[in-house]
Amino acid sequence: MEKFVVSARKYRPSDFDEVVGQSGVTQTLQKAVNSQHLGHSFLFCGPRGVGKTTCARILAKIINKQSESDERDYSINIFELDAASNNSVDDIKMLIDQVRIPPQIGDYKVYIIDEVHMLSQSAFNAFLKTLEEPPAYAIFILATTEKHKILPTILSRCQIYDFKRISVKDIVAHLANICKQEGIEFEENALNMIAQKADGALRDALSMFDRLVDRSEQRISFESVITNLNILDHEYYFRVTDLLMAQDLPEALLLFDEVLGLGFDGEEFISGLSEHFRNLMVTKEAKTKDLLEAGKDLSLRYQQQAQLIPNAFLLNALDLANDCQIKYRAARNKRLQVELALMKIAHLPGILNPEALKKKPLKPEQKSKTENNHTQTSKEVPKVAEPEVPLEKEKPKPEISTKKESAEAQEKTAENTEKKSEKKAPKTTEKKLSGDTASTKSNGLNTGINLSRLKNRDFDTSEEAKQKEEAEENSVLDPEIDETQLKEAWEALRADFKKNDSVFFPILEHSEVRLTEKEVFLIFDTQGSKELFLSRSEEVLTKFFKYLGSKVPVKSIVEKSVENNAPKKVFTSKDKWEFLQEKNPDLQILKEKLQLYLKD
Repeated sequence: MEKFVVSARKYRPSDFDEVVGQSGVTQTLQKAVNSQHLGHSFLFCGPRGVGKTTCARILAKIINKQSESDERDYSINIFELDAASNNSVDDIKMLIDQVRIPPQIGDYKVYIIDEVHMLSQSAFNAFLKTLEEPPAYAIFILATTEKHKILPTILSRCQIYDFKRISVKDIVAHLANICKQEGIEFEENALNMIAQKADGALRDALSMFDRLVDRSEQRISFESVITNLNILDHEYYFRVTDLLMAQDLPEALLLFDEVLGLGFDGEEFISGLSEHFRNLMVTKEAKTKDLLEAGKDLSLRYQQQAQLIPNAFLLNALDLANDCQIKYRAARNKRLQVELALMKIAHLPGILNPEALKKKPLKPEQKSKTENNHTQTSKEVPKVAEPEVPLEKEKPKPEISTKKESAEAQEKTAENTEKKSEKKAPKTTEKKLSGDTASTKSNGLNTGINLSRLKNRDFDTSEEAKQKEEAEENSVLDPEIDETQLKEAWEALRADFKKNDSVFFPILEHSEVRLTEKEVFLIFDTQGSKELFLSRSEEVLTKFFKYLGSKVPVKSIVEKSVENNAPKKVFTSKDKWEFLQEKNPDLQILKEKLQLYLKD
């Protein structure tokens, strides 16, 4: 029975013409051999499975051949060292001892050191001199996947060749050639999926190819690839994109749940969705169509869906999916992170196309604002029940007052309102205040509080309510209330909070209340005290009016610090000394004994 040989070894290239996807490197090396312009040290670097070791062996084999007809075996002149397991100084010393011996046949001895970045620091230092000035017959070929780990002194002594990842197109062509030689049936989409999964490494692609051939009985289909390699079918991404474009969020979330049920995690799903949006974007333009790495059937499917989706949607959806992918690993609830991204993407069509929003049913609270201009059927908008009595006809709006407000105060307020309306006074009157109050207004801290709107949160927008509010704003104080009564009520309020709310009491303790012709000013020592008072103003003012026995318009709440605009005196050292000397005359004696002096 013939022993099975894996494809990576069976189809390993034997000359530069057979190397897949590295034409730039192989052509340069071939020209250097033909022209006899070979350096004494080479460094092959690049990702795994792209042909670094293979090219090193091909170069080592053809470097001694005198002509194409030369059939002699020069393998005796080729030495390979795996630096991953032979990375000590002693291993390098043994290598240096071998370099001293000239070749028995041929002109060159070739030393291939694989995974050279694994050498220790001391091993690199021991190897440095030999690598810089080797014998004329010695050639070193170093190979590594991590170029950045090699010492700069080593890099400067080598000719560096960078191997690139092999393209999907080249891997598919190579796999198709192997299938023809082995008599294996295949689907182009299946080979394309293998190439994408290999991520540019031909050796990985050949390993997956062997596994699929063993399980699929000489036939490689797209279904067998996605099943055996645990790949999410592209069909899921096409379906979820259609659902998101249709703003069918429930079905999109259910589809995501189905994907999770198949054993895929959210990161793999959102990563594939990002790739799907990218493929749709590049497919829309003829110039970028070649950037799509897919088979003919799949490419046609991408073109069909891309024509139905605007660029704005794809760009915003790609940004949201990419943002979700970045935040995914740090998120505690990873499933919610993906679902949130789907929710945002599902709302993009409505945001990007405002005309679609106009066709949507309005909310009940929006209907009352538009029913005079637009007539809608009961199927589109649920009918809002009209109130039995319109707001304007409920009952006459009396002057709003506290429960314990006297009847006399109500009558006087009404009389004042009528007088103001007869005189056709302006809606807002502003009287210049003298002294500190005027300076307060000029500083822009006049934050007025209308008591009726403060104590009644159910604002009435009817015309009667507006007139009543204007009358309250222009009303004068109750003539029976004087500044003494106002301050007594404020002291009673302080005593109440001192007894029942010791936390808030300091705010009132350092406050003042002032009375003008039409306004009451509440003055606080700091901005913080003012803000704390405003947070509980409704509760505090209710109690204040209870002790006052009447309602007054509280117009402004200001800071005491703002009122005092007098410039502060700057005291000199002499002023400070004279002040201290008055307090303690003995300081003058101490000054003379210690021979002290004042510093200007």
